[in-house]
Amino acid sequence: DDIIILMNLRDLQRLARLDGKTGGILALSCDCAPGDIDPIRRELSRVIKGVQVVEFSVRARARQMARDAIEKSTREETADIKASRSLLRIQMARFAGALILIVTSTAIIMLSVLTFVNVRERMAEVAILRVMGVGSGGIIRLFLYKAVLSGVSGGILGCFAGVYGGYLMYAESMAVPAEFIVLVVCLMTLIAVAASVVPAISAAKKDPANILNQVQG
Repeated sequence: DDIIILMNLRDLQRLARLDGKTGGILALSCDCAPGDIDPIRRELSRVIKGVQVVEFSVRARARQMARDAIEKSTREETADIKASRSLLRIQMARFAGALILIVTSTAIIMLSVLTFVNVRERMAEVAILRVMGVGSGGIIRLFLYKAVLSGVSGGILGCFAGVYGGYLMYAESMAVPAEFIVLVVCLMTLIAVAASVVPAISAAKKDPANILNQVQG
C-alpha cells in the first residue's frame, strides 16, 4: 500500500514472465460491497482459480464517502430547486390574481364611464323611443344587448390579440383551448353587462319630456 509503481502492462508482464496474462485488476470506482468483500472474493475465486482479492480499505472508504456526499448534496440541491420553483409558482399565482382583480376593476370602471357617456349622448334618442311607447325595460334591454355584443366581440378580439402577442414574443404558435376562449368571452360579457346596468337603469328612469325640453333649449 505504501509503494506504487506505474509502468506499461506489457513490460510488466514480460518482466514477471506473465506474457499475455493480467497481473491484477484495480477496481477504482466499484460500489459492489463496501465494507464486505467476501462475496466478491468467493465469486472471483469460483471464476478465476488462485485469484487474490485485496481491498484498499482507506481508498474504498474515501471513495464511498465521496459518493455518499455527492448523492446527499444532489438530493439537497434537487429539493432546494423544487422548493424554489414551488415558491415561485405560488408568488406568480398571487401576483396574477392581484393583477386580474386590478384589471377587472379598472375595466368595469372604464366601461361604466364610457356607457354613461354613451347614454348621455343618446338621451334624445332614448326620449324619442320612450315617447313612441318603448318602456323602461325595453330601454334597459337595448343597452344591455349592446353590452353583450361588445363583450363577446372584445373577448374574441382579446384572445386573438393574446395569441398573436405570444407568437411575437416567443416566435412560436400557441395552442389555446376552446374552453379558455369560451371562459374569456363569458367573463368579458359579464364585465360589460355589469358595467352597463347602472347607466341603463339611469337612462330608463329619466323623464322623456324633460329630456326633449333640454334638447330643444
